[in-house]
Amino acid sequence: MTDRVVHSKCKDSHLDEVSKELMRQAMQCVTSRGEFNVALSESDTLDDFYARLMFDPDLRMFPWGKTQLWFFGESSESDSIQIAISAHSGIPEEQVHHVRDGLPEGVTVDCCISDGEDLAELPEKFTKNCNSWLIIASSNAPTLNLGGVTHIFIVNQ
Repeated sequence: MTDRVVHSKCKDSHLDEVSKELMRQAMQCVTSRGEFNVALSESDTLDDFYARLMFDPDLRMFPWGKTQLWFFGESSESDSIQIAISAHSGIPEEQVHHVRDGLPEGVTVDCCISDGEDLAELPEKFTKNCNSWLIIASSNAPTLNLGGVTHIFIVNQ
């Protein structure tokens, strides 16, 4: 596993860095394979990032129509994060899934976004089946044992 730790001086630059990396990965996958598989944690600590994902003009070109969106973490079917992203992104309903339903055979998730705190409950098969992790941490880099490349974004306040 390769780790990359990015420190930011303020919350806005922190969210900008995560957004840029997500967009870079999405566009690369869509260009090379025609599809992007992303998994989003339902942790409340990521609400600011998800709001940015829906409202930032720089992210309007996100390829939602070519994205398979997976949610993981503690939530219900009516979780507000799922509803907000599904409704505001324009992603087709049949492209929105939950990890609790399992990944179809042969599916690898291109990018997983988490705060690092909600990973203990995930099956190892899932954590090792993600090519890239974007961990949005508030102050310290969590100790993780994940598959793929891990990008840890820390805001220094």
